[in-house]
Amino acid sequence: MTVHAFRGPGRIFGFTQDQTGANLPPQFAPWTAFKIRMLAWTTSSSMDFTSRTLTSV
Repeated sequence: MTVHAFRGPGRIFGFTQDQTGANLPPQFAPWTAFKIRMLAWTTSSSMDFTSRTLTSV
């Protein structure tokens, strides 16, 4: 899945599959495209983080 990132005025950000950002809300325009790098996150079904996470809190 490809997601395109855009920045509006101030601290407004938008994420969409539309490369042009045409479906982002016009009230937060102008939208400026920027690149971010995201790595795929995979987990193993044999690993259980729940018990350790809850006891650590």
